[in-house]
Amino acid sequence: MTSPAPMSSRWMPSARRTELSAEIVNLRRHRKRKARQQREETAEQNRISFGRTKAEKAATDALNKRKRTEHAQKRLDRPGKPQRPKP
Repeated sequence: MTSPAPMSSRWMPSARRTELSAEIVNLRRHRKRKARQQREETAEQNRISFGRTKAEKAATDALNKRKRTEHAQKRLDRPGKPQRPKP
């Protein structure tokens, strides 16, 4: 008499089956996780590029305006006005 045919892995005891089977992955969950990670990376890049608050923008604009005014006041020749000849 011959020995019975070996059983498939599906009928093996659980201890042996775990070392043969791969990790079960839910593809929908994986896609969602990947999309969420991509959105987070894009958001981080946008925070770096556009992440100033309205108050910070206003403060920078005020500082730039004041510096432009100071620079214009210190000019020796003003545009639009005729220069006087030097004696």
